[in-house]
Amino acid sequence: MRGPPVTTSDERLLTRSDTSVLAAATAVILLIATTLLGGALSGLLFGHGWAWPSALRLGDTLLGLATHPTEPAEAYGNPTAAALPAAGPFWWTVGALTALEVLTVGFAAAAVISRRAQPGLATRRQMRAALAGGDAGKPYGSYLGLPVALRGEDSALTIAPARAGKTTRLAVGRIVDAPGVVVATSTKSDLVHLTAHAEKADTGRMSSTPTGSCTGRTCAGGTSSPAAMTSGRL
Repeated sequence: MRGPPVTTSDERLLTRSDTSVLAAATAVILLIATTLLGGALSGLLFGHGWAWPSALRLGDTLLGLATHPTEPAEAYGNPTAAALPAAGPFWWTVGALTALEVLTVGFAAAAVISRRAQPGLATRRQMRAALAGGDAGKPYGSYLGLPVALRGEDSALTIAPARAGKTTRLAVGRIVDAPGVVVATSTKSDLVHLTAHAEKADTGRMSSTPTGSCTGRTCAGGTSSPAAMTSGRL
């Protein structure tokens, strides 16, 4: 069975081979620029001034550095050679600059990867659009560097081990801060104990369990055994 026809907009702008060639060319250009800039900085730091080869000797300088790396002054030629230090400081500076560039690229790549949405999850643009609606609650987490908050029609699933704070750090705060009616169920009694006596402006709150109930600041019945409970109008 044939699939839909491939249009021009569906085709990839660059093939894998094109990407490899472009990456190799970029690496070569970056290596040349790093070597020349490192050499110039070595002259400024350890020699007698800024050491940048003239445009006419640029090719000869690069060839000389590649064939005689222990004699960078000869590769640069006069008058630039007078500003250069010995081979050791020259290549130390080039190496330090290269290491700095590698670290910068690595951190940038890590930042880009961390901000990419995982398959099936929202993108940063979708997150911003959802939070711009105005009916989102208080943020309780972050994703792709953006705060995570729920709207009235949203659902959330929190997966965490025992004693990780699912009740105290998420459920309790959201129940107490809720502006209206809340229906909350739990298999533990601590949720009703932590929310039944919360100070709120509305006085019609009530919490109940199969073994007792709490209205306002008064609780009746025992809740020592974990059981399902419902909290309304908190």
